[in-house]
Amino acid sequence: MIELTYHGSDGAAPHAQRFETGDEVLVGRDASWAGFVVPATERVVARRHARLYREASGAWRIERQKEYFIAVNGTPVDQTLPIGDGDTITLGRSDGPTIRVRCDTVALPGGDEMATRTQEIVTTWRDMLPGMQTMNSRIKLLAGAVTLVALIALATGWYVWTRPADFSAATLQRLEHAAHLVVLRDANGGESAIGTAWPVGPDKLVTNAHVAELFGKIDRSREHFLVRSPGDDPKSHEVSAVRIHAGYENFAGYVESRSLGAEGFRTDYTEASRPSAFDVALLVVDPQAKLSPVLELAPKEALDKIAPGSRLAFAGYPMRCVDGGNTEQIAPTPNVQQGAVSAVTDYFLFPPGSPDQGLLVQHSVPATGGASGGPLIGPDGRVVAVLSGGTVIDTGSDKAGDSPCRMSPSAVMINYAQRADLVAELLAQDDEAAIGRRRAYWDAQSAKFADHFAYLKREMLDKAEHETGARFAVSLEDRRREPVAPAGNIVTFDVEKGRDYAVLVYNRDRSNLFVNLKVDGNEVAQDANGWMPELRIKAPATGRAELVIYASGGRDLDYDIVVAHSAKPD
Repeated sequence: MIELTYHGSDGAAPHAQRFETGDEVLVGRDASWAGFVVPATERVVARRHARLYREASGAWRIERQKEYFIAVNGTPVDQTLPIGDGDTITLGRSDGPTIRVRCDTVALPGGDEMATRTQEIVTTWRDMLPGMQTMNSRIKLLAGAVTLVALIALATGWYVWTRPADFSAATLQRLEHAAHLVVLRDANGGESAIGTAWPVGPDKLVTNAHVAELFGKIDRSREHFLVRSPGDDPKSHEVSAVRIHAGYENFAGYVESRSLGAEGFRTDYTEASRPSAFDVALLVVDPQAKLSPVLELAPKEALDKIAPGSRLAFAGYPMRCVDGGNTEQIAPTPNVQQGAVSAVTDYFLFPPGSPDQGLLVQHSVPATGGASGGPLIGPDGRVVAVLSGGTVIDTGSDKAGDSPCRMSPSAVMINYAQRADLVAELLAQDDEAAIGRRRAYWDAQSAKFADHFAYLKREMLDKAEHETGARFAVSLEDRRREPVAPAGNIVTFDVEKGRDYAVLVYNRDRSNLFVNLKVDGNEVAQDANGWMPELRIKAPATGRAELVIYASGGRDLDYDIVVAHSAKPD
């Protein structure tokens, strides 16, 4: 048994609902889906917000749907969390509506007296080698001792031979001295540190594309983009040009146009999240700067051998929510960290089809805002990757507001870096050609994801059939690419009086659309629901329907359209 009592944010009287049977309770505003329906006016709660389910033990758990906020007794739920009698569930936000839980408690069968008692622990080498205790011959004892010494010697030799190489003090010192701070200076002389860079030549530094792109967003007649060396007497150099890897925008646009994602078990379609890709850039300064020390890139054959367990060292400026982070620009002091590679994947987070596609290095080096662009080196001192991001969680603290401290590094310690091949492509000005060589691979990998449009079409049909009680059939389905028409792009189809019609338009480039449906010249429905508007009507007459699609911008309109109709009325 489980009983849920709902307390809304509008101050209305609470209402309770008891579930005597069943192992699952769905919570949300969608009455066609949820067993415990939240009032439709409670917009902070999603249509399909949470799932409560009973485990085989009889205990209850709560599972959030998509990324919707849930807390149990004030503790935010990451994915699932146990719930018990007397617990309070909060929905939508930390001050959102609540649900009070009453449920049967689950006890350990037999009580505490049935718990397993503490076991005896073997503590000596004689316990592990009981045969030694039975040796009644000095010769046997001596032979056993010699054998044991030999085994220890072999094990020690194997450890020394196979253990990872350590970073020398000189290597780490050189890494530290190479870590430059990226700084923005305004017209009044105010400065803010934004990232890390490191010399790859006497007048060139490497950083992340998401750091370098700020170069194009400042007023360069009054504001300055600088790199600053570490130490008590830092030297500043003004950046005169940047070059961002061609794949940074190219791949982002490619993924954006495909809405890559998956359907979960009893959940809606969710888009796949992924870290930045091709996130490297070059910063160019005065050739007389003679930057030092210059870090060397690892060769291609060494990069292809990077694997889980490979040792890494980093130097840079992790500043977000770190004491002194807002004054780092005065006397830059790099932070040196060590970690290891945890995985090497492609940018779809899949195992790479070849070493050339394993460009995303996942690692355990600590990372937060400001570390972006820092070098990751191997024990030989050569750069194998460029740190580009970390896994963070939204603490949801109202006190934090819009503060960056609301986003905190996750304890999972999976952070990200771009393999150094990409820097080599920039230096050789081969980055654009390299993207062309990778497109076929992208197409093959993106085909592994669920079809978002097919999912939305099925959802539209299911909803239409549920709300009308009639079966629907697709009468028009097409993908079109055509220039944007100032007066609207027009799609026509026949309608029959009394039939229900459902229409879905899916804009592949995700820009907003406005759609207007007319029957025999009379407007019957319209929608401005972003890039995938949906309409449903009952045809007022038999005739010709005209769907007018209005799109912003002068680009081509690349869209899918599906029209479905109900069975012919009796």
